[in-house]
Amino acid sequence: QMMSVPSNFWGYQWPHTGDGYSGILCYYSSFPNPPINSREYLEVELTDSLTAGFTYNVSFYVSLSDTSQYACNNIGVHFSDTIILYNTTISNVLLNVPFHVFSQIVVTDNVGWHLVSGKYIASGGEKFMVAGNFLNDISTSFISTGFGSQPWAYYYFDDFNVSLDSST
Repeated sequence: QMMSVPSNFWGYQWPHTGDGYSGILCYYSSFPNPPINSREYLEVELTDSLTAGFTYNVSFYVSLSDTSQYACNNIGVHFSDTIILYNTTISNVLLNVPFHVFSQIVVTDNVGWHLVSGKYIASGGEKFMVAGNFLNDISTSFISTGFGSQPWAYYYFDDFNVSLDSST
């Protein structure tokens, strides 16, 4: 049951659509120790590269897990022309890369799904999309949920969409 739907290790949530979703850690409280910037990321290869100067509509849904003692902001996506691989010798490898679309508000919904959306003007050649929180703990706003049992903000992600904007 650790990774099942709708009931799993992190809580209970039906998918926004379809049969499943993904989940990652977007914030971890290390109180009373100094911030440690613990993060997880999702990465996917796009079916086509993005075209320079074209505007794309980007959207996805997030839902806070039931075990989360915290909720945070800065949940977003970054586009890259190369795959970003995990490197055990470099800590926090994805901190401080630019957000291309993200939520400035703290996402607290653990019952429904919160839409994150925006427009992105491509530099050209972007073939990969990475989702997560790319800012350090000091730059991340977080609040206590009052219901979770674990010192984290763990979010489910569903229904990513990248499509050419009609204005293009």
